Amino acid sequence: MDPETPATLTLYSPSRRVKLVPPTEATDEAVAILRTDPITLRFLKFLPQTMTTEENRQRRETRAKDPHILDLLVYVRGEDGAYELGGSTGVFNMDDLQKCCEAGILVAPRYQGQGVTAEIFYTLFAYIFEEKGVP
Repeated sequence: MDPETPATLTLYSPSRRVKLVPPTEATDEAVAILRTDPITLRFLKFLPQTMTTEENRQRRETRAKDPHILDLLVYVRGEDGAYELGGSTGVFNMDDLQKCCEAGILVAPRYQGQGVTAEIFYTLFAYIFEEKGVP
């Protein structure tokens, strides 16, 4: 996370169904579990088969120091109005000179096929393009 991005950043999709926030130590275990879920691994074959909470903590802390990376967790609002971890997203290889970046997404298996991907990317790109100025 670059120094200009606050740790308290919270982004909502227009419908408020999706909320994006930076990862924290409190979410390291849940993210490690999500990244090694068998269904996740079936679609994202480049992810490691196993990941400990400590390995995820190290990954989070290392990536947070890189100004060319912005990692965010995805929370999806349920029918009861509460938000539940629904995946992760972010941008990387942010290039200030070329004004470009790459993006990635991991949608939790329980939310796959429910239309959250478009809301996640819309919210992420609106922030990156409009707020951060990466066209």
